[in-house]
Amino acid sequence: MQDVEDSAWVQKLPDLSVVRGAEDPLARFKEHAQRTPHKVLVLAESAGRREPCSTSCAPAT
Repeated sequence: MQDVEDSAWVQKLPDLSVVRGAEDPLARFKEHAQRTPHKVLVLAESAGRREPCSTSCAPAT
């Protein structure tokens, strides 16, 4: 996507896939969320999917 590389509005995201079986399956996502200067919006398609995500992505206290 060459036209995206120079865009100030749109940038391609890095690989944020979940690595099942890993010690921290959401490590790629968490690293991106910590490094980006932008807000991150996470959507879940159901309450059942929201709970594990909100637990795993909760900020450290």
